[in-house]
Amino acid sequence: MSGRISILGMDFDPETVRSAAEKTVDGALKRIGAACPPRPFFVVTPNPLILSNALKDGSLREIAAAADLCLPDGVGIVGAAKRQGTPLPCRVPGIEVGEAALSFLARTGERVFIVGGAPGRAAEAGVRLMDKYPGLIVCGTADGYSESDDASLPEQIASARPALVVVCLGSPKQEKWAYANLEALRGAGAVICLGGAVDVWSG
Repeated sequence: MSGRISILGMDFDPETVRSAAEKTVDGALKRIGAACPPRPFFVVTPNPLILSNALKDGSLREIAAAADLCLPDGVGIVGAAKRQGTPLPCRVPGIEVGEAALSFLARTGERVFIVGGAPGRAAEAGVRLMDKYPGLIVCGTADGYSESDDASLPEQIASARPALVVVCLGSPKQEKWAYANLEALRGAGAVICLGGAVDVWSG
């Protein structure tokens, strides 16, 4: 996409936490309200380790290029951008973008689906998030083990019509799972890959 800044072959969007969350929510709400919804708005949040792995795994670079937002979750990425004369505004931690998006979505009672973590953790995260953000509806969860491997899961998520799907399967599994299932997830508003966020949210 135009305006992106390339670091070691991966292109990053020059956003802040707030602007990234606002774009994610805006993209999500436009899609869930559409008569014929396009694929979900897709957000990835690579850190330096993911960027390093992408040097050996071209599919990760392709996924980042296809994302609607590719956010720099690491000071090393921000430092590299500055050194090459194409500075990024700041580090954009994925979990902070996720929390800001959830806060925005709670204001209008939107639905969220959480995928990832050990059995029971996504469900616990959902309970805690609904307590933290009154109005938010966690309409479903799936663990990062057998449930996330169920071929019917994307269809289950799409039928629940969440505004946001949070995928916490660790990299590169989460990026590859989300990208491979974007078409099957039509009906959901946005998909964001957030690594270990589900473990933080579940306590």
